[in-house]
Amino acid sequence: MSWRITWAILRKELLHIWRDGQTWVLVVFTPAILLVMFAYLFAFDVDRFDLYLWDQDNSPASRQYIRALTSDGVVHLTRTLQNWDEINTVLVRERPDAVMIIPPRFGELLQSGQAPAVQMLVDGSDPTTAGQVLADISARTAAYSQQIALQLSHSPTAGGLFEVRDIAWYNRTLRSLFSMVPGLLAVVLIMPAFSAAQALAKEKELGTLETLLSTPVRRAELIIGKGLPYLFTGLIGVLLTAAVAVLWFRVPFRGSFALFLLLGLDFLFASNFLGLMLANFTDSQQAVMIAMFIIFFLPSFFLSGLIHPVETAGLGARIESTVLPATYFVAISRGLFLKGIGMEHLWKYALGLLALGAGALALAILSFKNRLA
Repeated sequence: MSWRITWAILRKELLHIWRDGQTWVLVVFTPAILLVMFAYLFAFDVDRFDLYLWDQDNSPASRQYIRALTSDGVVHLTRTLQNWDEINTVLVRERPDAVMIIPPRFGELLQSGQAPAVQMLVDGSDPTTAGQVLADISARTAAYSQQIALQLSHSPTAGGLFEVRDIAWYNRTLRSLFSMVPGLLAVVLIMPAFSAAQALAKEKELGTLETLLSTPVRRAELIIGKGLPYLFTGLIGVLLTAAVAVLWFRVPFRGSFALFLLLGLDFLFASNFLGLMLANFTDSQQAVMIAMFIIFFLPSFFLSGLIHPVETAGLGARIESTVLPATYFVAISRGLFLKGIGMEHLWKYALGLLALGAGALALAILSFKNRLA
């Protein structure tokens, strides 16, 4: 074996990696990106629950119970409520992890040795978090109940002196399928963006783009003309995926289907032009497919709120989630399918997609012009 030839080949490969930006990113940065994403994937534990409270008793006993639940900071008392109307509003708009209702005469019943029932309302559209918060608070309640029973010289039962009765809104049985299928629409509907990006990369790869640019066509006209066909044909995909969700998986659809199509168009607008913007920085179909997979497809599984709420993630994950169209459409799709809410509750997600798409379109035009002018 010639070490001289081996060194020459090694040097050539190092120079290739250094000079080729795509290879440099894939070899050096991609492992770190994948590590971060997979770490988020397998970190299923939620270390903080936001609890809203309606204390109808407001006695020393009820306040002591809440202090026992929140003493270690895992369960965080975020807000106190006054009536049922407020509960309905916050479960739609603010998405607390749980709402606790302490009944009247809670302290009096506790002192007399009877068993008052504390009610818990959770958002069943996110069954993973709902199941964890119910299990955590039920365990804390059982431990506290046993302690109070001993202090009051009552005979403690297996479940303690009182219990938590839970109700899951929007998904009573906490079936993960009912939550995952609407959320997954935001992932699978990225495929039109893949096709749009691949089409532009293919033009570059075959050299036909240079011929097109020799004509009087403007850059903005070219980018918009490339993106719009995938936007409207992608709308057919929105219809088909919604049909599969309802007819095959039996997921209930409680909202306005016209609004769902309109916001689906909004999502396609954002994702397609993000794909075209990304295609400006690649020179082959293979490269753009890898880039789309790493930058948009995988993060859409892990950082969009599909598996865990975005609010429970770290700062870096929350920042990255703001540039993922799936983050907005997961909330839109679940809201329309499971909660039946309207634009008055979804406008901020629709506006986020519109802003993301407009920014991507502008950057796609500017970056395309800078590369080929």
